Amino acid sequence: LKFLNNVISLFWKHIYHGQTIIGADRVRKLVQSGHEIIYIPCHRSHMDYILLYYVIFHEGLPLPQIASGDNLNFFPVGPLIRRCGSYFIRRKMKGDNFYITLFGEYLSILFEKGMATEFFIEGGRSRTGRTLPPKTGMVAMTVKSQLRGIERPIAFIPTYLGYEHVSEVRSYMQELSGKAKKKESALQLLGIFKRMRYYGRGYVTFGKPVIVPRFLSKEVP
Repeated sequence: LKFLNNVISLFWKHIYHGQTIIGADRVRKLVQSGHEIIYIPCHRSHMDYILLYYVIFHEGLPLPQIASGDNLNFFPVGPLIRRCGSYFIRRKMKGDNFYITLFGEYLSILFEKGMATEFFIEGGRSRTGRTLPPKTGMVAMTVKSQLRGIERPIAFIPTYLGYEHVSEVRSYMQELSGKAKKKESALQLLGIFKRMRYYGRGYVTFGKPVIVPRFLSKEVP
């Protein structure tokens, strides 16, 4: 993580003019009061992983275990981000009760150990730049873990990630005009160097938390 921080710091300063962060103190207070932190960011760009992890690292907040789609499990990205805290999940779980049960148990173990977690509530990256409807699978698994008796109160942290310029704008236009989505690969990763230009500023806002026990007591007595 320290090595990657040095690499990303150089990379980030080259293409972005810093970042504006709002609400980090709110998360810090929740950590200090013993809450289980779950970051649920929006997802418009591959830069989202880098920006959020970079900010969390520099703010001294708990580094999360990140749910990553199995489309990112290719060399060299897969082994690298796994060592940084990612775990890979299928993009579609519906109908596979064994997989859903097993994955729910895995999440419960992370919560029991007090590890922060992160997943994109939209289920995948937006192909248009617009926010997608939320998918509730991992939210439901998290609530079930709380109801089963996880001692630490779980806090969902809605997280906004924004940019003055999004690096994927060209692919948005191509896909909106009917071009098929390109599968992630090492060759596609090298294409990032073609997009190495100035993108302005990054923005991270940690929103008002949803404390699961408090919410359930109020809404589902």
